[in-house]
Amino acid sequence: MKRGKSKKLFLTMLIMAVLVLSCTVLVSADHDSLVPPAGKLDVYITSGGSTTLLHSYSLDDMRNMANNLVAQGAIQNTVSYSSIDAMPARVLTVAHGVDILDLLADLQNYVTDPAISIDAANLIKFTATDGYRRSYTYTNLIDTDRYYYPAMFSASSWNSLTGTVSPGDVQAGATLVQPMLAVTSYQYRTDMETQPSQLTEADIFRFCIGMTPGDLISGNSTTSSYIKGVYRIDIFMDANVPLDIGVSGLTIDKDDAEIEVGSTVTLTAKVVPDDATNKNVVWTSSDQSVATVDGGVVTGVGAGSAVITATSIDGGKNVTCDVTVKTSNVAVTGITINDAISLSVGKSRTLTAVVAPYNATNSAVTWSSDNTIVATVSDGKVLGVSPGTANITVTTVDGGFTDSCKITVLADAVRVTGVTMNRSSLSLAKGESDLLIATVTPSNASDNTVLWSSDTPGVAAVDTSGVVTAKGAGTAVISAVTDDGNFTAECTVTVTKEREAVSFSDISGNWAEDSIKKLAALGVVTGGGDGTFRPEATITRAEFVTMLIRAMMKTDSVVIEPGNTFDDISSHWASGYISTAVSLGIVSGCTNNTFKPDDNITREQIALIIVNAYKLKVDTTQISTYPDDASISAWAKSAVEAALSNCILAGCPDGNLNPQKAATRAEAVSIIVRIMERLGKI
Repeated sequence: MKRGKSKKLFLTMLIMAVLVLSCTVLVSADHDSLVPPAGKLDVYITSGGSTTLLHSYSLDDMRNMANNLVAQGAIQNTVSYSSIDAMPARVLTVAHGVDILDLLADLQNYVTDPAISIDAANLIKFTATDGYRRSYTYTNLIDTDRYYYPAMFSASSWNSLTGTVSPGDVQAGATLVQPMLAVTSYQYRTDMETQPSQLTEADIFRFCIGMTPGDLISGNSTTSSYIKGVYRIDIFMDANVPLDIGVSGLTIDKDDAEIEVGSTVTLTAKVVPDDATNKNVVWTSSDQSVATVDGGVVTGVGAGSAVITATSIDGGKNVTCDVTVKTSNVAVTGITINDAISLSVGKSRTLTAVVAPYNATNSAVTWSSDNTIVATVSDGKVLGVSPGTANITVTTVDGGFTDSCKITVLADAVRVTGVTMNRSSLSLAKGESDLLIATVTPSNASDNTVLWSSDTPGVAAVDTSGVVTAKGAGTAVISAVTDDGNFTAECTVTVTKEREAVSFSDISGNWAEDSIKKLAALGVVTGGGDGTFRPEATITRAEFVTMLIRAMMKTDSVVIEPGNTFDDISSHWASGYISTAVSLGIVSGCTNNTFKPDDNITREQIALIIVNAYKLKVDTTQISTYPDDASISAWAKSAVEAALSNCILAGCPDGNLNPQKAATRAEAVSIIVRIMERLGKI
């Protein structure tokens, strides 16, 4: 039973004790119960610096010696030793074997050097099969002034709540007991059992020794000592042999601990007794993906639970601490699901809810249907009940954010006739991600489910939403297969170790040439595929959001979070980037739940998006004024002021701000580079 948790577990264990009053309970007060049995006993003697085997006893030899001594009246048939274990409860060990004094007397018969007398030994060491050991001086070992329970101490001196003994007098009637090497031993709890319970053969050669009056009165010890499975005794005749004090127990300062990912907690394990020769312990973690441990310092790695164990090198004693690792609380900011789906009566479809941000602490959601006669929902699985329409709503537990999906239940199934993908080829550098979109035809197909796969996941992996992540250099084919009809669309993905340098034929001498080259080197912009960049062409809302999210993926650990957030982007090539920007609170839609991805983006719209993305505040010391400030839309005014005061947005060559003018590709690149440079991201 573990020592470090006795106080905390006492009340629970006391209840358990009441339940097992009539049951057999095996206990171990001082030495682990699972100790390999000793088949024989070897005794060595060291004299003049030389160690030799003095004699070997078989188990039968020891049993015969014990029985012969009993027959001669030299020793009692059984001797009782007492202890208190960590439950706490009083434990009685009933042992039958050979007194240590009789054993030493027998060993004297095997000493060939007449100058050597074992009773002049300096130190005697007992070693168990599990490596545990304990040493005694000869004088301390043969001290016969030792006691056993029930007259070991006054009952009033024992604190039943803590399992500790206060200093006090030895109770009258205490019985003296000799140290013994037992060949048979039993144990039982005196408060719980009326008969001893036989233990396994692991208790063969159990060394038992009682408690001295000094230990008892001082309260320094509450447990009579024993060692199970003794297989070797060393007798040291030479002077000044250091006393080898074995570890009898181990404690830890914390039973449980709670930390966050990246933080640490220090655990301290102490061996018992304090003066043990070898105090070293080894630390291990049950799950290093949750927590690691080094010298007692525990570091949170990932959310979850792990058991940290300290094990003494001497004796293999164990204590544990239950560590819970939590992530910092990340609040939910929104949720998205499919816009609309169709299915037939009796068919089902599982909707995917995307909680934003992706690392929200509590991503739990609830589901409901506004027309259960048409469709029901359970944990996102929608079942078509009868023809008609219903709205399935998902709600986040944290924050109460909602989104709905329109369900059309058809009497007859509309079969899939094909599938297309928004790209047939894609180039990525290792570590980069992009989104593929599969469009099922017809649009009102009853089952528009597609299954994504990669023929070489080690090169490019794909998730259930079509997000492709480059893993290693090479080529992979990403496939989207319809659940209905097994129609297939494919995209060939080429992955390079590093982003290949991109050069454009039409940017030389352009005012934004350096900025374009910087984003091209990062893989944020790739041009039009014909070697040109078209810097003075206007840029669409979808193109700018894609450019910004790609930049943030490089510098801010942003990942693509697909989800049909607007009615007009479900099959758009930039759907994943727009959905990610929505989940990050960077963009919002237009009227009627649309985004208008292919409309040109204005300079004031860019200002608002940049301010939202990087949480810019107005710098009142850097306010700029332009002749056309009055033309700034009311909804964009504070964002434009923040962009101007932070030197992210600048005026045009005509001296005006032109807030509602369509931005060019060169302007968009320049603005993104300015904010990244200002924040030290490139």
